[in-house]
Amino acid sequence: MMRILIVLTVCLCLTSLCVAQGDKTKPAEFADDSTLDAAKRYVEKSDKYLHHTKLARGMKGYGLTVMAGVEIVKFDAEIVSVAVSNGPHQDMILARLRGPGKEDYLTKTGIIAGMSGSPVYIKDPDDGKMKMIGAVAFGWFAQKEPIAGIQPITQMIAVSGVLDSKGSKGPVRRKGRRTGTSVGSSAEETKKFIARILSPDKAEFMKAPAGTPKPKVAGEKKMIPLSTPLTITGSSNRAIDQAEKLLGWRGLVPRMGGAVSPVDVKLAARAKLEPGSSFAIPLVTGDQNWSAVGTVTEVIGKRVLAFGHSFYSEGKVSYPMGPAYIHTVIANFDSFKMGVGLGVTGTLDRDEATAVSGLLGKGPATVPIEIKVRFGDIGRSQTFRYNLCKEKYFTPVLASILTSDAVFGWCNPPEQHNTRYKVSADFGKLGVYTASNVSNGDGAFDAVGDLTRPVHAMAENPFAQPLFPKSLKAEITILPGDIGLYMERVTVDGTEYKPGQRVTGKLTFSRFRKKRLTIAWKFDLPKDLPEGSHTIEIGDFYTQLYRMQIESPQLYDPKTSTELYESVKLIAIPQANVIY
Repeated sequence: MMRILIVLTVCLCLTSLCVAQGDKTKPAEFADDSTLDAAKRYVEKSDKYLHHTKLARGMKGYGLTVMAGVEIVKFDAEIVSVAVSNGPHQDMILARLRGPGKEDYLTKTGIIAGMSGSPVYIKDPDDGKMKMIGAVAFGWFAQKEPIAGIQPITQMIAVSGVLDSKGSKGPVRRKGRRTGTSVGSSAEETKKFIARILSPDKAEFMKAPAGTPKPKVAGEKKMIPLSTPLTITGSSNRAIDQAEKLLGWRGLVPRMGGAVSPVDVKLAARAKLEPGSSFAIPLVTGDQNWSAVGTVTEVIGKRVLAFGHSFYSEGKVSYPMGPAYIHTVIANFDSFKMGVGLGVTGTLDRDEATAVSGLLGKGPATVPIEIKVRFGDIGRSQTFRYNLCKEKYFTPVLASILTSDAVFGWCNPPEQHNTRYKVSADFGKLGVYTASNVSNGDGAFDAVGDLTRPVHAMAENPFAQPLFPKSLKAEITILPGDIGLYMERVTVDGTEYKPGQRVTGKLTFSRFRKKRLTIAWKFDLPKDLPEGSHTIEIGDFYTQLYRMQIESPQLYDPKTSTELYESVKLIAIPQANVIY
């Protein structure tokens, strides 16, 4: 009689089983010098601009910006010097700023974050007219007086698409001072990221920044772009902390904002994009508003120039843009404008070293996301609706922060709690991705992971252009109680079995503040099992995911966008309330 020796292997996972109860990055390629030459000729022929080669120390003028509401005010500017070849094929104007008015607010606050793009005008020595020379854009860390680096208007007009009304055909990037850090993913980096996306370990898989944040350390010697305030309206402090962690390295400074009060709605309605007006790049609209705030430098036809430095130096982009309302200026170690976006009035399509640029008119497509949260212990439900900008890093990260904020925004879940969730992402022709599961004591961590995993994967798609979902949805229920079972011991009733025979045994679990639980288990051996020693593996859904990848590795080695999408779907199949 053939006998089979059973060797029992138990996979004990650390996670619980739930039962249903200004950096060093390589600069971008410089466009043909003819572009800069054309911009220089345009400026020299225009009656509106003054080329920086005509500037001399002591020349005086003024700048335009908004300090409160939507009113454009003047501040004083005096030329300190012109630093020729301050950057690759670039010059820089240095100016001392004062004002606005007799209060000389800038002497107290220093250069203000949010002033980026504020146009500066100096009297032309030839005809005595006040003409635009450029935009406030740079400063130094912890400087003691308000001396700003002014981006020459010539270098801003040289941004792709400004002199060509049809826009440029491709993403031209210019060498210069990098104001953020571009992910610039290599094929190898992207493959590593996809491997993280498909890892059975449902841990944090957001892509690590490829660059480094703008330096803010004592003794900073480099001229750096003014930081860009990211004013966040309608969110919790927890979300702002997450935004600082996940978005701060891009040169954004998350700040709590607020919508316009009913008293000032009519005032805000007058706002338009013009030189000196506040400028917003709304990353999130809807029940919350996340807007990067700066200032408009110039409007040429329907094309708007702003910032005087890049937003993220990505070249060709597609962000919403529109006017902003400024509540006030907060004077501190890093003074900033507290503002809010006022809607979308165009599309920002260029993000280059010397400026951002966009066309007035219709805004770009966004990704709608709906999040429904129910607190079972108090019987309260809330629904949140947002629209997210389409960008391979911003879209999944914002979806992650907003989903988590929806769970924690009204009140924290009970200390011991469990979560039931269902999420979906509509990828059009690829299909609708869905995932549902239960988790124990992790807030919305697993729900966020299952929702944003496909968004991350398809946005970082190494096989084609980034693909964004048409819509995202999440339904999350928070219930009180720890329902985790922690596997302690597994026993088997025998050691030798025949092919096709049923193996039986017992599983013992520990539980939080409850007695241990022992349950019976059984497994029918295959009838064609060969004689010898065999292993039965028992574990949770993590164990099952690892097993699936070992048994069918070809399913987790995608070669096309469709295969990548199908691979991501497999990660969501195993359930946390099932023993495998």
